[in-house]
Amino acid sequence: MPTTLIFASFFLALLGLSLQRKHLLSLLLTLESMALTLYVTTALWALNSTSLPIMVAPLIILTFSACEAGM
Repeated sequence: MPTTLIFASFFLALLGLSLQRKHLLSLLLTLESMALTLYVTTALWALNSTSLPIMVAPLIILTFSACEAGM
């Protein structure tokens, strides 16, 4: 997945977040898509890196997004 597409999907979710303030469900879906985009970005970043703390970052982001979805 090219980085341009990842950044475009993040900013599209950010645009949806700013435009869909009237409906709570749409707001929550855009927050989930932003969390998913951050997860994909850090997962691809961890694949290109050999540092151990960077390799753990996608798991931490996935954990926080699951906690956010459960609330």
